[in-house]
Amino acid sequence: MSQPPVVPQGPPPHGPFSWEPQGGYVPGSSSSGAALGPQGYPPMNQVPTQMGPAGPHAVQQPPMAAPKKGNVFGLISLIVGVLVVVLEIVSTVASRAIISAGEFELWQLVNVTFTIAIGVLAAAGIALGIVGLTRPNRPKGTAGIGVGISSLHLAMIVEYFILSW
Repeated sequence: MSQPPVVPQGPPPHGPFSWEPQGGYVPGSSSSGAALGPQGYPPMNQVPTQMGPAGPHAVQQPPMAAPKKGNVFGLISLIVGVLVVVLEIVSTVASRAIISAGEFELWQLVNVTFTIAIGVLAAAGIALGIVGLTRPNRPKGTAGIGVGISSLHLAMIVEYFILSW
């Protein structure tokens, strides 16, 4: 046999889970004096003028961690990647000018110097970009682009050395 449900006797308790509002709340009014809509809530086109609990119908949200703005490592990686592209263009223009002048020994020196500089910068761009990609709550776009540009040029340098041997 089942027993009938127990119905509490006396006035309902006042607390966070009671059915009766606390603090003398009167439906149709607000603590700021603003007019409320037909269901006791502020109209949707009005912005609350006070922070904190405006009444029993207000729900406080826990503070959320704001996403960090910017990714310094990603930005530096992108800048290094652009610098690698600029050095590649300067290397190409300088090599053509030196070859057209017939200075082949100078061309070899310039070519090796630019290749080493581009390789070191590309490796640094990859490392900085990976650090930027692994940082939590940071944008990943600039870091990804920096890694892409730097790894492309590092792959071109490795290919150059493989084909030249």
